[in-house]
Order: sequence, then structure tokens, then C-alpha cells
Amino acid sequence: MQHYTKFRFAIKNNRGATAIVVAISLIILIGFLAFAVDIGHLFVARNQLQNAADAAALAGASYLSPQPQAEVWFGFSKTKVEENWSVFTSIRVPMR
Repeated sequence: MQHYTKFRFAIKNNRGATAIVVAISLIILIGFLAFAVDIGHLFVARNQLQNAADAAALAGASYLSPQPQAEVWFGFSKTKVEENWSVFTSIRVPMR
């Protein structure tokens, strides 16, 4: 009978259970935090690599272009404005 009461007392004594649950939860939480930081670093590195690839493509395209890019777009827009100037000048907006 005395052995049974010691076992029963051990079952009812839960004083250290909270500390164990908190410790295990803290370890799991730190693991998820480390995983989130690693994933965030992965996305930042991928974005930087994409920016570098875009910059390299633009540099290569500007090197292969016979004219500077600004002059090409200015000439293109000037041509389009000259082609459509009559449409712009023929529009009349009535004043009230």
C-alpha cells in the first residue's frame, strides 16, 4: 500500500511539467525562426541575382546598340509625334 501512495503522489506532482513544455516549445520556436530567416535570406539573394542579371542584359543591349538608348527613344517618339500631329491639332475642345 505504501508503494501505491508513492506512485500516486508522483502522478499528482506536476510542478516541473510546465518548465519541460516551455523548454520544448522554445526549441521548436527557435527552429522555426531560424528557418524563416534562412528563407528570407534566400529570397533576398534571389532578388539580388535577378537584379544583376537584368543589369547585365541592359548593359549588353546598350553595348550592341549602334546609338545611345536615349537618342533611339527620342527619335522614335519624335517620329510618332510628327506622324500624328494632324490628329492632335484637329481636336477642338469647346470652352464653356
